[in-house]
Amino acid sequence: MMQSSLFVHHQPTPVTSVDLLGQGRQALIDANLRLGLALAEDEIDYLQDAFTKLGRNPNDIELYMFAQANSEHCRHKIFNADWVIDGEQQPKSLFKMIKKHLRNHARLRSLCL
Repeated sequence: MMQSSLFVHHQPTPVTSVDLLGQGRQALIDANLRLGLALAEDEIDYLQDAFTKLGRNPNDIELYMFAQANSEHCRHKIFNADWVIDGEQQPKSLFKMIKKHLRNHARLRSLCL
């Protein structure tokens, strides 16, 4: 019988702690780069404040979960943001502008669905 390598059992990677309380903000900045979290400055500020108030260090799993839940892919922060074009505040977000365009151009809808 042929063995499949699709489902290979691996030992889980140990959970690691980020020493925010000992090293401060720089610990989060380093973890952000090391773990590839793509956290923005305001998100790092939020995490620093939240875990300092909790009086404990975050672990890598918590940081991964926060980064994923707050990612552009999940939250569409850019697409839902307010837009200013040529100095003029736009009445709709980019998401709403795209949806309006698709509603007005029915033939394009089939390409996007």
